[in-house]
Amino acid sequence: MPRFDRFLLMAGAALSLCLGAAVGAQEQPAEPTFLPVELGPGSLVYHWPEDEPLHYRIQMYLSTPYGTRFYASENLDARVSEMTMALLLKCRAKPPEEKYQSMACEIHRVELGGATRTGEDHKVREIFAEYVQDLSAATIQVEMTPRGRVRTVDLEGIEKGYDRQALKHEYLRLVVSRGLSALEVEMPKDGDPRDKPWRQKGSPLAMRLPVPTGTAGGVRMMHEVLGASDDGVVIRSIGQGTLQQGGTASTATISAFLSGQAVFDTERKVLVKNEQTFQGVFTAQAGNTGRDLYISQVTMIDLLPDFEELDAQYRQRLQSPPKSAGEVLSFDKDQGPGEHGSALRQALGLPDEPGVDAPGVDEPGSDEPGVDAPGSEEPGVDAPGVDAPGVDAPAPEE
Repeated sequence: MPRFDRFLLMAGAALSLCLGAAVGAQEQPAEPTFLPVELGPGSLVYHWPEDEPLHYRIQMYLSTPYGTRFYASENLDARVSEMTMALLLKCRAKPPEEKYQSMACEIHRVELGGATRTGEDHKVREIFAEYVQDLSAATIQVEMTPRGRVRTVDLEGIEKGYDRQALKHEYLRLVVSRGLSALEVEMPKDGDPRDKPWRQKGSPLAMRLPVPTGTAGGVRMMHEVLGASDDGVVIRSIGQGTLQQGGTASTATISAFLSGQAVFDTERKVLVKNEQTFQGVFTAQAGNTGRDLYISQVTMIDLLPDFEELDAQYRQRLQSPPKSAGEVLSFDKDQGPGEHGSALRQALGLPDEPGVDAPGVDEPGSDEPGVDAPGSEEPGVDAPGVDAPGVDAPAPEE
């Protein structure tokens, strides 16, 4: 069993969209062996179908030890140190434009769970209950370039008429965007890898910081074909860079590293699976302590035939039909506030204390030197680092 499939099963106690119940630890399986594959022009080209919906399941675990502050529509907020999110999306593509193709994703179900280090878990539960209600009635609008880069992510159907609503809307959009980051794997020019790695341009969604004021700095994301599996062509992604929180006076710099493995169906021309791990640590510059964890995230997306099996399991778990499209995850009430984060990590099969798996993985070679700056987007693409109206960026707490 691949390690991420085992991860999904182990996450059953925290993410109720996972199949089956939580299982115990198992031995680490051997590295998979992929079959050789011959690719040429047009092999790795997206064609999002307009005549059939795509059923995607997204699951995410996010740890931010310094905390990410979330806001409700009224006078309620909390700084969350760990959270889980599960989404079932039914996406329909629109006819492609010259530079992009849009998809409208109906949220079939959403579930959120979170923990704090400040005894504010009851606030998180109340905030996430509001988020679930909002997202259950929302539609996600995604714009993709022909090569598979995400241009924009927006939420429709959520009020943002006054400042507090706009603030909440932006944080909801950021959370959803972090889950959708696994959908972004930019393919090589002309769909032909030419038997070598290729570079993703711009600022990859998966390597941005969870702040509303954008991400400054430079990153380099490389992709390469590993071979073929039963589901399609297997593509490995490696990203590295140095980041800063945009739109603030903070000089703190973060060394970021991403690794991922995706599967692309060359017959249907769609992404069928992706598994990503993203981690960032403070550098020793600007008075930082160095090697101090800032963010750790695991994101998984997979394409399903439909949601019938998951719906049946969900109803069985509740022993009645669901009353709404989403549900807030619950934790053992006997646990103290400081124990909730540990419970999340144990349920997900992660180390009891988030560690740092530092960069050091050999980066695939390329004949294109240089580091892409997040501001180097194509014309018409929203560049990170632009302040959102009415949004105050939370600075990392030292």
